[in-house]
Amino acid sequence: MVWYCLSITTIRQMALVKKICFSRNIPSILWLLPNEDPNLFEGPQVVAFDFLVDIGSRLCRWMKLFERIAQEYAGRILFGVRDISSMKDFNSNLIAEDFRSYRLNSPPLIFAKDLELRVYEMHKLFTYKNMKEFCDQLLQEKLFQAVVLGDTVDKDSPPKNFFDLQNEWTEDIFVVFYEPGTECWSIQERILRKLVRLLDKNDRMPVVVVDTTKSFIGVGFHRWLNMVKCHGTSIIFRPEGNGWDINIQSKLETTRLYLQYIAQNRKVELINFNAKGEPRGPEEGLEFIRYIFMVN
Repeated sequence: MVWYCLSITTIRQMALVKKICFSRNIPSILWLLPNEDPNLFEGPQVVAFDFLVDIGSRLCRWMKLFERIAQEYAGRILFGVRDISSMKDFNSNLIAEDFRSYRLNSPPLIFAKDLELRVYEMHKLFTYKNMKEFCDQLLQEKLFQAVVLGDTVDKDSPPKNFFDLQNEWTEDIFVVFYEPGTECWSIQERILRKLVRLLDKNDRMPVVVVDTTKSFIGVGFHRWLNMVKCHGTSIIFRPEGNGWDINIQSKLETTRLYLQYIAQNRKVELINFNAKGEPRGPEEGLEFIRYIFMVN
């Protein structure tokens, strides 16, 4: 996107200047170093989307905090405010109609774009602490951290960006978004580790978990999670052409139900289980029965 900066405001703090810019006649605000060209900036970005036509009377409510964060990350992150109507220019998954209408004193919708042009949502409460955490993770490339679960803790993979995991994987991915502080998670974790034990390694079906209290997740994911109002949402990602098809499910109560859910939604059947999630033969079935009814 090409920015045309037409005027400079009188607000100047530290090394940054706040500039009013226009792109295709849509106003926006940028915080730049003196003589910096936003079109040549090669670092990550943080953008707040709001209704700029109504913004004049309520700048003091959240703009001061946004400016403060922009000053602290001067030269490392490009900060800006754009009109909500231009969201789709920032990322094709963002549609203004999907978000709230104008409400006085509401905080903006905040997203970040990393060096790979992947977009993340600042879905937590708009506070200095959360904004600092968001920006630090952006710079450290630690946004949207996911772990491939092992059947025991010591076999878990190191945390990795989920988008990187998607790029490396050509098969289906089973991912669970969870909040560790919820009462049910300790039970769910044991259920999922049992699931890892039952799946054959040759099935190439990783069980991935994302802690939503620590990770700022990728754009679109938060909207999907809101479709299922529970603390523990599972999604099967299936490669489809140049993108991914998804199947969303709320948390299930047993390993067997997860196994059935995976078997019924996989494009390729599991090696040891049929499309209904049942063991294929009596010998495999006996081991399955012994294991599935063990205490979680």
